[in-house]
Amino acid sequence: MTDSIAVVDTVRTLLTPPATAGGVSLGMAVLKLSIGLLFIVILIWVMVWVLKRTNTLGQVGGNLQLLEYKPLGPKKGVALFRAANKIVLLGVTDQNIEKLTEWVDPTEVAEILAKKTVEPQPSFRSILTRKTT
Repeated sequence: MTDSIAVVDTVRTLLTPPATAGGVSLGMAVLKLSIGLLFIVILIWVMVWVLKRTNTLGQVGGNLQLLEYKPLGPKKGVALFRAANKIVLLGVTDQNIEKLTEWVDPTEVAEILAKKTVEPQPSFRSILTRKTT
């Protein structure tokens, strides 16, 4: 009798599907992993979309344009901005932004802009397509 119980227990053990650690089947683990990966991909896509919609500084055609920035040290530098019809030189630190000088004379502004041609920054999509092709 005990031999038949032992045989039944052995057969039952052989017929039950194996489980991974924690008692979760392999299919359920793959499903959880896939859902997590899909969530991360959607989150990255949403972040890129939001950044594209909010980042307008430095683009050609607006009223405010960063012409040039030169770092002078850690968290310090000077920035040359075009704001509407004048050019402003700003001193930038981690705690302060101070106007150093500005040019409002149209001939001086035109002369500075002629020396400094600004190329539009490429979009994320154009950089990505160049790297993948």
